[in-house]
Amino acid sequence: MQLYKSAMGKKFASVLLFSLVTVIFCTTDPGDLYVLMQFRDGLENPDLLEWPENGGDPCGPPSWSHVFCDEESRVTQNEAQGVGLKGTLPQNLNKLSMLKNIGLQRNQ
Repeated sequence: MQLYKSAMGKKFASVLLFSLVTVIFCTTDPGDLYVLMQFRDGLENPDLLEWPENGGDPCGPPSWSHVFCDEESRVTQNEAQGVGLKGTLPQNLNKLSMLKNIGLQRNQ
């Protein structure tokens, strides 16, 4: 039992450390990241986006699939045409103030 607790404690510490490093070194605008996560949460099948479930940085490196950013780490495009997504768009999508192109055709 003690060995199990020790292994679980180490795993938790590793996940916590990874999450903190991701937040500290994240280059994507925090507001843009929040909108992207709201977009993901509104989908019935978010796995089709192939975005990391444990966070990460949409503007990279490595960048998330279907997401394009400018040199200031602001999201400028979300291109996921024909991926088969199902769900609703977040009400705060307009908060992606640098978004120039959104390609969500052939999804539901």
